[in-house]
Amino acid sequence: MPTHTVSQGECLSSIAAMYGYDVDTIWNFAGNASLKQERKSPNLLLPGDEVQLPEKELKQESGATQQRHRFRVKGVPAKLRIRVQRNGLPIANANWKAQLGGQWQEGKTDGDGLLELTLSPLCDAGLLRMEDGTEFQLLLRELDPLETVSGVQGRLNNLGYAAGPITGVVDPITEDAIKAFQADYPPLEINGTIDSKTRDKLKEIYGC
Repeated sequence: MPTHTVSQGECLSSIAAMYGYDVDTIWNFAGNASLKQERKSPNLLLPGDEVQLPEKELKQESGATQQRHRFRVKGVPAKLRIRVQRNGLPIANANWKAQLGGQWQEGKTDGDGLLELTLSPLCDAGLLRMEDGTEFQLLLRELDPLETVSGVQGRLNNLGYAAGPITGVVDPITEDAIKAFQADYPPLEINGTIDSKTRDKLKEIYGC
């Protein structure tokens, strides 16, 4: 049975596209039950994780001859949801443009600052431009699971709490960022440690 070892910047969507699978087929495969239990989300894998690839099965579809038939690959394009904030408040009902894989998309955020983009599962970077000229560089598939220190650092940085470089080590800079986050969300204890209540609140605020 083939096995794929996850590298930095990979998620199950990119792995599925690479090998020609549907994401759900891999994620729900019995050989990946322990990985599914540990990581919770197919889009939050850690470098070094091993993904089991099930044997492919031949699927037949009926269709009339001498006619054109269109088949769509499940999970392509992928979807990306983003909440845009400034100083902790959502940028609501604002026009935006985004470039992902060389193509521009545009729309308007909803009342909570949410927007949705479509992209190739293999896309790893993009640009989001708001109507006031503010630009966000999008580094996709770079976020580690919340259970890791590096995952906490990435989320804190993205929320505006300066946790420093993504090192996987709770250094003084990261500790100060954790304290600042805890201070903003009472009754969290301001202790600079990644306890279960802090992790749960970070998941609630960040969304994953």
